[in-house]
Amino acid sequence: MFGIGFNELVLIALVALIVLGPEKLPGVARTAGVMMRRARLAWNDLQAEIQGDVDLQAIKQEFSGNIDAVREAARSLENETKTLRDQLGEVVKDAQGQASEIEVSVAKTIGQLRSVATQLDEQAGGERDDLRVVAADLRATAERISKAEEQRRLAVSEPDGDAAMSPTIAAALPAVSVDSSDSGLDSKHDPGA
Repeated sequence: MFGIGFNELVLIALVALIVLGPEKLPGVARTAGVMMRRARLAWNDLQAEIQGDVDLQAIKQEFSGNIDAVREAARSLENETKTLRDQLGEVVKDAQGQASEIEVSVAKTIGQLRSVATQLDEQAGGERDDLRVVAADLRATAERISKAEEQRRLAVSEPDGDAAMSPTIAAALPAVSVDSSDSGLDSKHDPGA
């Protein structure tokens, strides 16, 4: 530490024994040992502090190099992020344009479907009306046939019914045949046509 060897220590101990005497020497030696220990601790602390400062400066230099590299990487990352953001914006604009085109196409298709549905509804409505007329005619014809059959039964059950009923049956039967031929069926309602 101070460059003191064993010989120097023996010489100092002899001088202290002569100067202080044997009674005070153990107390002074203890005090000197305590002071030497404190001095050594202080010296070690000072060395550790100096070494820490040197290490701290080395670490700072190392980190300053790393910090510069990190800053450069951050700038590069920021530029790449900006580029990606711009590209994403273009993709979003394209997607919005395509979406609006699809919306227009879907709206046209919906309009066309509604128009066709309206036309079909109108055609079906007209055909329904025609079918209702035909059904009404068929019901009326069935009613006439039923009445004619009832009159025929009555004529058969009465003794002189042949003479009395013939004109009635004759009047009903031609009406049935006329009604059935003129029932309002067109070729457009005929399933076979």
